[in-house]
Amino acid sequence: MTEQLVDIGDVTENDIVFNCPACGKSLAIDRRGAGLLIACSDCGEKITVPVPEDMLDDEEGYGEGQGDFDEDIEEGEADANLNETGVLDLSGLDEDEKVERILELEQSLAASQSRVQELVQSLQEVYNRRNYLEDIRVENLERSEKISRELALIQDALDRIVSISQEVEIIKEPLAPITLKKPE
Repeated sequence: MTEQLVDIGDVTENDIVFNCPACGKSLAIDRRGAGLLIACSDCGEKITVPVPEDMLDDEEGYGEGQGDFDEDIEEGEADANLNETGVLDLSGLDEDEKVERILELEQSLAASQSRVQELVQSLQEVYNRRNYLEDIRVENLERSEKISRELALIQDALDRIVSISQEVEIIKEPLAPITLKKPE
């Protein structure tokens, strides 16, 4: 689900209004965007949309504002069940249909909560993998630096060898023949 940031002048009572923690820009997004990771429209910083208190679950997992069941409902059916304020309207249904609809919603909620747990676990695995890879990257960086230092030492030694061998070449140049005279 991708939510669009709305112009602050077009804010409705169904929007969450908050400030970007990085640049202070006032932002607004539909309530269905609560908890999403978005980019600030001004600075591009990744921020999590705050979840309003009235949307937080109570102990049984049934909090006010739990109307986010749209994804498991046929398209168009969700709008037919919502009144003008976005609240589920079951008034046109008989008791059996109401119970069936509530059970569907509870199943959908349970499935969503299960999926959230899977995603949280998956996210933790990603964090663990990232930390592991970062440790390996740091170790490899240290190894590379050590290899660079060793190569510099080897290069210095090679330079000294070349210098010494050039000195030896100078000494090896043929000298003018020296004739020794015998004492008379």
